[in-house]
Amino acid sequence: MARHWIKVISISYCLLLNGCSQTSKDAIDTIVASVAGKSPPISLKEIEATPYAALIAHLNDNAEALMILTWIEPSTPAKTYKWLSADKEMLATKAGRIVKTINLKAGNLSAIISEQDDPLSLNILLPDVKRTWSYKLSWSPGYHRQYSATSRFSILGKETITHFERALELVHISENVSLSEIDFQYTNHFWLIPSSGEVVKSQQHPYPGADTINLLLPHFFMGSTNG
Repeated sequence: MARHWIKVISISYCLLLNGCSQTSKDAIDTIVASVAGKSPPISLKEIEATPYAALIAHLNDNAEALMILTWIEPSTPAKTYKWLSADKEMLATKAGRIVKTINLKAGNLSAIISEQDDPLSLNILLPDVKRTWSYKLSWSPGYHRQYSATSRFSILGKETITHFERALELVHISENVSLSEIDFQYTNHFWLIPSSGEVVKSQQHPYPGADTINLLLPHFFMGSTNG
């Protein structure tokens, strides 16, 4: 696991620095293309051979894509993880939730702002964690800035899913999102490890009217992305 952290950090500094040379940028593009640019379907063997932490994503029913972890941003109560595709699409996730997107063709989530902690980051399976959450959403295209949203979570029970070549028993959580200002509702789904509340799989609409983004975390990196 140590090699993942070293390589993630080493390419991320250059991604974030304006003074990064063209040679270094080209090298990064080559790394991302070679690792994330695999043809679907992506096998467990391919993922385990990848020298970087990875995430599998697909939009609606489109082919799945491999995204690599390029940056870890310290934050509380959960860190923010930034994932990059071969097409330079970026997702930022926090406790399994998509909190920002960049370069998605149909539109992008600009920000989620809240004075409350996301219940997913507190292990929503614990009995003392509230199952409601209020926050503000900003997205594009259009001038959609800080629309008030309320989420209500429901625990739907345990389900067995096929996670590559093995079966996993996970807890299925639904999240009903309401935006009263525009009279809009939608539902997200998360599948969590029962013992820790970590998100392994999800089906999310990052903002109202957005396409469904399906995320799957490979098993070798589970245990790190919710902390």
